[in-house]
This record gives sequence, C-alpha cells and structure tokens, in this order.
Amino acid sequence: MPSADYAVYAPARPYFDLVRGALGDLVDGAHFFDIVDERIDDEVRYAFPGWPRVIHGRSALMEQFLAYSPI
Repeated sequence: MPSADYAVYAPARPYFDLVRGALGDLVDGAHFFDIVDERIDDEVRYAFPGWPRVIHGRSALMEQFLAYSPI
C-alpha cells in the first residue's frame, strides 16, 4: 500500500517509529501503517480503556489510533 498523509496520527509517532525501526529491513514501507496488511487481526494483550481486545483489519486499526489525534 502506498504511503498516505499520516499527519493526523502525529501524537502516536513515537510508537510507530519504535515498531517500524525494530522491524528494519524485514518489511517494506516507510510508515507503520504502510506495513500493516488489511487482513490483520491485532490482538491487544492488555485492557486499555476504549480499545477492543481484538482489532480486525488495517482500517479498523487506523480508526483506533485516531483517538490519539486532536480533532
């Protein structure tokens, strides 16, 4: 998936950079969301208020991260 404008997710950038940096050359894509497949099932190991325990799909994950963005 091509890079998009992820400026709205700037508050979560430290997390994105950490994950993306840890993966290094093992994946293609500059941004965290560029490396996430639409068919992902993201299982959250800890109970965070407002977050589901399982997130199905890239777009649903992106929607969850909007909670960190002032709108």
